[in-house]
Amino acid sequence: MGSRSHCETSWDQGYSRGKGLCPSLIGPHDINPSPPPADPTLYSTTATPLSRRAPSNPTSFQRQLKKIIMTILGTVSLRKELRTQRIDLGDGLIMRWSTRADKDNVGDCLAESFKYYQIEKREIPNGELPAKNEYFKASSGRVLSGRHVVASEYDFAVVEDTTLIGLPGKNPIVAAMSLQQYAGYYGSVNMNYAVAEEVGCVPGYRNRGLVKKLFLQMLHPAADERGDVIMLIPGIPYFYRQFGYEYAIPQKPSRLLTNPTSSTPALPKGAKEPFTLREANPYDIPYLVKMSTPDRLHSKAQIGLYYDYAFWTFIVNVLSRDAVTNPYDTHHHTCIVVDSSTGRDVGISVSSHVTNKWGWEIFSLEDNLALYREVLPSILRQLKQSDRPHFESYNSRLNNNILPAESEIEKRKRGQWSALQFSTLEVKLASSHPAVRLLDAHGRLGPQEFSRLYTRIGSLPKYIQKIAPVLENRLKESALNGISARVQINFYRKLEGMSGKGLEIVFDDGRLTGAFDWAPLTPEQELILLCETKTAPDRSQESPAIVREKKAAVLKAHFAPMTFIRLVTGTATVDELLARDSENEIEGVMSKLMLEVLFPKLEHLVDLMWW
Repeated sequence: MGSRSHCETSWDQGYSRGKGLCPSLIGPHDINPSPPPADPTLYSTTATPLSRRAPSNPTSFQRQLKKIIMTILGTVSLRKELRTQRIDLGDGLIMRWSTRADKDNVGDCLAESFKYYQIEKREIPNGELPAKNEYFKASSGRVLSGRHVVASEYDFAVVEDTTLIGLPGKNPIVAAMSLQQYAGYYGSVNMNYAVAEEVGCVPGYRNRGLVKKLFLQMLHPAADERGDVIMLIPGIPYFYRQFGYEYAIPQKPSRLLTNPTSSTPALPKGAKEPFTLREANPYDIPYLVKMSTPDRLHSKAQIGLYYDYAFWTFIVNVLSRDAVTNPYDTHHHTCIVVDSSTGRDVGISVSSHVTNKWGWEIFSLEDNLALYREVLPSILRQLKQSDRPHFESYNSRLNNNILPAESEIEKRKRGQWSALQFSTLEVKLASSHPAVRLLDAHGRLGPQEFSRLYTRIGSLPKYIQKIAPVLENRLKESALNGISARVQINFYRKLEGMSGKGLEIVFDDGRLTGAFDWAPLTPEQELILLCETKTAPDRSQESPAIVREKKAAVLKAHFAPMTFIRLVTGTATVDELLARDSENEIEGVMSKLMLEVLFPKLEHLVDLMWW
């Protein structure tokens, strides 16, 4: 109740949430002919904004696009009205859900909570305490604006000290965290991923269990209620394990490219760039969706998130230069790659500047229109020149609409604008991406860096049932095609974040017919059952279904609590888990083969920096 699809509620505002449009449905980008090659003044500090291209028939175009999106299943449903849940914690403290009116107080709470964390580069004079962390105030402000793509203004869980309401200089919000939702996939199955972000508690209220209460009584039940079978957190090392999380799914890997401009061969004297970058605009959104599918990104990921229509609408519209209200709002920059000789759009490039790290997030070219080895040098020569005006657009306003010079160190240190670095580029493209292969071949990339996300699967049976089509297909294509079996996994004990102390998965002729919380019998129970079986009456008249169930193989394994999450998310092989913990044990070769077939190691494409 109270939750409606963005496709149903927000089409007119441009915030529809589809799972990702099929490239074959969108058609060629010729519906929006490219403008002539960009003028050199495009990257100057005094250039006027690009004019927005309009389709020849906007009404028809929008009608067609709406029809496409509305036919797509698996849309994310952001909360459209206030949750009424309210929990009294005593001493004037209550837990509740946010509204847009909480925007400033939530922002101040997080800014105070993270004031001592160097999340972004801040110049702090010697002997002085740091100011509030404005980075987190800006990020929570975007989420609570009602215009975000992964959460609405009703998706922050907060702790409020009611004794502070109305007192001058006091903020009644003392702890907060946001519940976000991303459209994604597991193989052929579309599924939404819940994400907990911006978790903070002001210092004076710590060590009172407030964050734990927000997780266990607010966020987890809300995510479970809307059907999210998996939840992720990037955050403080080890801390979130106590709430039922295990390090499993990795974030996008990155490799460092030092001095991308100066280390790239220069153009011959008098030559013009064969490819240029122009700012993306709202009419490019269908093309951006088409060019950012896993195949287009050269990713073999079986677990990942979609760069869908809602994502691109948010990035292109809400994070445009004209819309920013603080230095941290322009965290992504989207450009269209244009062939200078034809004026035709041949690809896309997306960069980011988050926590003072310059990143290259997406680079995708039309297969039959451009070659990576020809386009790559052009992009690297222009990337900094293209990005600085975007990421420093707010700072330009503070400098009479002139782009601050990188050499103005004193003004940056005094906090008039933040010092952004463009000397090292984090290349966050898939390891098999042609650009990565080309740069690696020339020895220009540093070693691969990646981090894992905390991963919570609150109910393994629900998760297994959700991905059943993928599991059945893996069996069908294996030596175990048509098997009937009961796979029983013993976790020894039930911990926080687990729905049971074991798991049973039932297959009948290769079809998954059930997944259940399960617990092994004690030795006493096994002996009693054996005696009952020997003295049981003749059951020759039992139904075929019961006979098949009794003939099904029983395949058993044992895993330390929470470690099984790494297997079912494709982040570890069976052998890796067996080598990791002595408690991990598999009974028999058929049990091992079954687990290897069902849960192979997979590639991932998970990018959470959308907020």
